[in-house]
Amino acid sequence: FGEGKRVYRAVGGIRKTTLFLSLIAAIKGENAPLTNNVMTWFQKMVDLTDIANDNFYGITADLMADDEMKKKIIQAFCLADICVESIDVEKLPVDPAELPKDIVEDLKKRGDLKNLHTLLIKSQHLKYNDKKERVGIEIFDFDKDESDGSKKFFSLIGPILDALRFGLVLIIDEIDARLHPILCNVLISLFSSKKSNKNCAQLIFATHNTQIMNRRTLRRDQIYFIEKDKYGESELYSLLDYTKVRNDASYAKDYLLGKYGAVPFLGNFENFIAGDEQW
Repeated sequence: FGEGKRVYRAVGGIRKTTLFLSLIAAIKGENAPLTNNVMTWFQKMVDLTDIANDNFYGITADLMADDEMKKKIIQAFCLADICVESIDVEKLPVDPAELPKDIVEDLKKRGDLKNLHTLLIKSQHLKYNDKKERVGIEIFDFDKDESDGSKKFFSLIGPILDALRFGLVLIIDEIDARLHPILCNVLISLFSSKKSNKNCAQLIFATHNTQIMNRRTLRRDQIYFIEKDKYGESELYSLLDYTKVRNDASYAKDYLLGKYGAVPFLGNFENFIAGDEQW
């Protein structure tokens, strides 16, 4: 790593608390292309690990301020068989004085106290009478009236479109939570398609859904397992490490049979509930 060696020699060593890449970039600037490429990769990373448990509407809501992107997002809902006529987003200001003190202090530390707002999202659905005739539009409060699946899709579709458009690295925990497995497979496949992923975006996700573990969706080198031992230590390893896996093997079936490890060793819940000592 020539750029690193030259800086290391120039400064006579570095402290353990110093971020080496940041130091190289600060000293060498544009004369450190490899360092800048690595740092750019990290800067293009979008982490949505909270999306599994909370409504993460921000990115999609911001994109909908653009009419073309709004049209695209609504079309995506219809393609996902979640047909809506329209979705409207309104940003309502929030007074910090109305928030709990601990939240205000946390926002101060992160510098997020300016322009505080909450999102009011309304979706429009076609309304039909008893004869299945269209008679108007029904307005839904997105948070209260839409299903968890629709809310999860809204949270995901903006970041996915953004990642594919700008070649970002998207990190999602439990991508399959609240989504139909067929829809989940389609969203993942967008990142493997040269047609939809022209800018080399990357998707890194965790899942417990073994249906995703198939040759049509993922290559062997794209599948990793995490196995925890009795000491609580976790090991990460690739399916590619198993050299004798047949080309026509069923990854999901073999995984559930324990051929790749990383499966839980469960006790007898039935005996446990029944009060049997042998559980």
